[in-house]
Amino acid sequence: MLAGPDGDHGKPGLRTAADRLDGFIAGLAEHGVSVDSDRIVWTAFTRDGGYEGMERLLRAGIDGIDLVFAVNDVMAVGAMSALRDAGLEPGVDVAVAGFDDIPTLRDVTPRLTTASLPLERVGEEALALALADGDATPAPITAEVAIRESTPRR
Repeated sequence: MLAGPDGDHGKPGLRTAADRLDGFIAGLAEHGVSVDSDRIVWTAFTRDGGYEGMERLLRAGIDGIDLVFAVNDVMAVGAMSALRDAGLEPGVDVAVAGFDDIPTLRDVTPRLTTASLPLERVGEEALALALADGDATPAPITAEVAIRESTPRR
């Protein structure tokens, strides 16, 4: 799991990274799957951070790893490049998923599985809460998941 940034690459404890990581771990736990802390790699929140993080996972050995989840899509793209450079095929040897569903993914092969938040809906909800009289309850907002070739069903 690629979770950046760490203290060398940005502000430690970046809420975006922490929230996505926590959500992914909680979702897996609901299905009886745990994530070992030594399988969480903190790197820069960039394509190169994803590449470096995947290299670290590869050096440590990826036996037993079916999926690498990057907390953003650009990190996932870097992870897929590192897999290819190591002679592995993303989506075949190791599944890869990201978060954000960025437009650049239209140019990535295999097509990346990704989750995203409906940001327009998030903004509408934030505005409604800001304008409310204080008794408003936020409406739940659910991530949208696009399952693509980087995570084949087994």
